[in-house]
Amino acid sequence: MKTTILFTLIVFAQLALNAQWTNDPDNPMVVSNETCWQNHVTTLADGNSGIYVFWLDSRTGCDGTNSNDVYGQHYNQDGMTVWEEGGREILNYPTSINVFTVVRNPTNGDLIIGSSTSQSESPDSLRFRKINTEGLPIWQQDLLAMTSAGCQGTYILYITNLSLLFDGSDYAAVATTTYCGGSNGNRIVRFTANGDLIGPYDGEPEGNQNYLGSPGLARTYDSSQDIYLFYSNGNGAGAHGSCLRLNAVGDTIWGPLDVLEGTNGLNYQFECMSDENGIAIVFVSNGANGTQDLFIRKLSSNGTWAWNGNIVSVCGAEGAQSKFHLTQDDTYYYVCWSDGRPGIIGYAAIYAQRIDKSTGAIEWTYDGVEVFNQNTYIPYPACVVVEDGSLYVTNESTVVGFNAMKLNPDGTLAWTDPTVIANAQLNPFYDDYEMILTGANIVVAWAKSNPAGGADNIYIARVSPNTTTTYITENAEACDSYIAYGQTFDQSGVYEITLPGDTVVTLTLNIVNADLTFTVNGNILTATGVGQSFQWFDCGNDITVGNGATFTASETGDYALVVISPCTGISECVHVIVAHVESESANQKINLFPNPGSGTFTLSNSIPFKNVQLSIYNSNGTLVKKLTPLNGSIIVCDNADLSSGIYQIVIHQEEESQCITWMNQR
Repeated sequence: MKTTILFTLIVFAQLALNAQWTNDPDNPMVVSNETCWQNHVTTLADGNSGIYVFWLDSRTGCDGTNSNDVYGQHYNQDGMTVWEEGGREILNYPTSINVFTVVRNPTNGDLIIGSSTSQSESPDSLRFRKINTEGLPIWQQDLLAMTSAGCQGTYILYITNLSLLFDGSDYAAVATTTYCGGSNGNRIVRFTANGDLIGPYDGEPEGNQNYLGSPGLARTYDSSQDIYLFYSNGNGAGAHGSCLRLNAVGDTIWGPLDVLEGTNGLNYQFECMSDENGIAIVFVSNGANGTQDLFIRKLSSNGTWAWNGNIVSVCGAEGAQSKFHLTQDDTYYYVCWSDGRPGIIGYAAIYAQRIDKSTGAIEWTYDGVEVFNQNTYIPYPACVVVEDGSLYVTNESTVVGFNAMKLNPDGTLAWTDPTVIANAQLNPFYDDYEMILTGANIVVAWAKSNPAGGADNIYIARVSPNTTTTYITENAEACDSYIAYGQTFDQSGVYEITLPGDTVVTLTLNIVNADLTFTVNGNILTATGVGQSFQWFDCGNDITVGNGATFTASETGDYALVVISPCTGISECVHVIVAHVESESANQKINLFPNPGSGTFTLSNSIPFKNVQLSIYNSNGTLVKKLTPLNGSIIVCDNADLSSGIYQIVIHQEEESQCITWMNQR
């Protein structure tokens, strides 16, 4: 089958919504507004354009501090809830959960949720639970990996902070532990997908173990199960940061390296992100003019400095740059941040920058592109990049509300005005929100600021690469049927198809079938279709016997028309008689009269007929009547049941046959 397609693409940019996702700034979709407090939002893509949302919830006990549990909700690609209204209970321990984190195995979709629990009368503990896509436990019991012991044993007093990753086979977590005596350090825990510890209970101390800041883990993205561990060496201004590479059994491959060597040290914020070639470090530090500036540098995977060892200034503008967010695609790093340079409106504007991952070169305007300049108070921007290199950035404005802007790959603003996600009364509580790309959707979930203080209630909205709807007009012509968008169409017509990601296709389809009609005139067969290529097929001998629109049969047999382009097909076989008169008697003479006739004809023979078979075929070669045996010199054939037309009268006697054309004019 050959298909000819004319494809026309028309894209209209307009604000639009999927049937289930809503985008009413005054009434965003509620994830949970149960009694008491919900906060500390965590999100994950589900691998099918949907999203998991998890949060801490104090509806049990309702005291906000000692009864925190973990609840979750699953949304499919259309924004429909999969779990029960208000969220599904995921973790509920007798002690309160301080922190938690979740990772997803991309191979089977299972999730690991890790949590640190504590209560005044109970020791701190670090636990892991494996759940399926329904939020239900898979292991028979949770993995208890670490417990505080006071001033004995491991001397762990408290367990705080938690980072977790899937290394491609097993799982690794790092927790900050406060030791008896007041110092703290990082301890690594590894375990299998079956919940078996790899290494000692209480984990292994890695890197410096003295007054550290928050740690993090990153994958190495090679065939090994090595991981990167990074952390700040203290919480105050001027502290430095460290990074090291560890193998699967906890051996140090290189490091710890001082990743802020040659700088004025941290001004609090410090973040790392890895790829196949190494790990990038973004940090806020005091610049040459004494203000808070934003920098990036990169370590290669072997522990040497990339970019010729250069520390790249992302932004060194006058005023403070802070509260940045980092993301990446295959080619670039993207950073968005809060910027207090002179001349802005309100407390801070939002800027963004793109950095070449191979060279460290700044791609957009020096000191960043202005994304938002709105009245705001302590904003925490977030950004995600989509496949075409467009960047989406969020901001919390005290006037406009929670809103988003799109940047083109060249750093220019894609929209005249930002998209408002929620009004100012529904702004997130500082950084208690996450925005992620999940398939065709960009989704943001947040904990709303509570006027009484803190955060309460969880909301969700979609800010899609398709806050603009894509309209596609497709004109297609196909033979017999047309397969597109997971559907099969076998009738001509106009179809409207809605696809995930706010894409609407209007398909105008013309289904073409091969014209298999032909006429038979004696032994001459003629195809009636136009604009096609033909062959003729001998059905009895299973061979091709001719090409072109006309075929003259030389032998009696069954023949079919084959159309070979532009569409293909083969007709039913028809019987064609080719008369061969081989009378043994030279004096035999057969006559048929009247011809033309009107329903009846007479056959006469100079030699009497003996056991003759008479076959009558219409113009299509179809046998319409057979008479046998017939004898005598005169045979009268009444054909009152035959319609007007041309017929082939075939006379068979012994091994001889003769064909006479007769016209019936009823």
